[in-house]
Amino acid sequence: MKKFERYKMLKNKQNSVDGVMNLRVDNIVADLNVQIETKTDAYRYIMNDWQKSNYIEEFGNVGVEYDAEYKVWRVPEFKEEIAEYSKMKMAECRRWGCE
Repeated sequence: MKKFERYKMLKNKQNSVDGVMNLRVDNIVADLNVQIETKTDAYRYIMNDWQKSNYIEEFGNVGVEYDAEYKVWRVPEFKEEIAEYSKMKMAECRRWGCE
């Protein structure tokens, strides 16, 4: 079964309100090569239950939304922290230069 079909199966099994998925990290099928946002500009790969448990332990069982364009799970709760991190990173890049 292709990855997209697995995502589609998962999506069809979940509840939605006004077309927005109500998912939490523990709802994601861990045998897929999925990426979930962190509180920085990095993503965490979740390929098995151990990695999923570690993510939940570190960030909590947060709500997620699938971004089909970039094929990642977004965490709306982290949006402000990611923006603040990016702002600080940009300031450091201006100061020290970026590659």
